[in-house]
Amino acid sequence: MNSQELTLQIAADVAADAFAARRQREEREYRNMQGWGPLLTSREYAYMNVRVDRIMLSTPESAAVSAATTAWNLHVAANAR
Repeated sequence: MNSQELTLQIAADVAADAFAARRQREEREYRNMQGWGPLLTSREYAYMNVRVDRIMLSTPESAAVSAATTAWNLHVAANAR
């Protein structure tokens, strides 16, 4: 792995970690807002996932994951032989 690939991998890892942390916060906040405890019924869990997915679409963390993925795909395409 060259230094460019290492840099892209680190950026992707940081973006993914930030995304996961933000998603956990959003899920916790949503459960608290609904007055739900840590154990959810399958229906509550499904509803929460839809709501949190909608929230996550417009976060900077989601944009960072998209940017890291795009950068890696461009790198792969540029180095394809």
